[in-house]
Amino acid sequence: MKIHWKGEGLYCFRGLGFITEYCVEYITEIFENETGVDYRIFLGDEKVIEQTKQELLNRHNFVYAVYVVYGFNNVSLVEVVYSNDPIDKEDENWLGYSIQEIREMDNQEFYQFLKDYERLLLI
Repeated sequence: MKIHWKGEGLYCFRGLGFITEYCVEYITEIFENETGVDYRIFLGDEKVIEQTKQELLNRHNFVYAVYVVYGFNNVSLVEVVYSNDPIDKEDENWLGYSIQEIREMDNQEFYQFLKDYERLLLI
């Protein structure tokens, strides 16, 4: 069994039922590996949230999340648009999509965006 020791904190067994090798990992390490998001963003750390938004905005003035809406509470991130100019959300190319600029997102929306963005990159 492998132990990934990071110091004091909460640990969890990992691999039970999925792989032949078990390990003990730090809970935040598991969280970040599974979601692709810094755990401090999930906890609402304003400094880390602003720092992460700024990293996304370093190359472009605007970063838009483009979602397709399937129902009341069923949306899926389909594209991330980086632009130096604001996009016209009323443009016919964007009909049927929900578009949100990352600066307009609250902490929970931004966390969900980062999770979805990580998944989108894997596709």
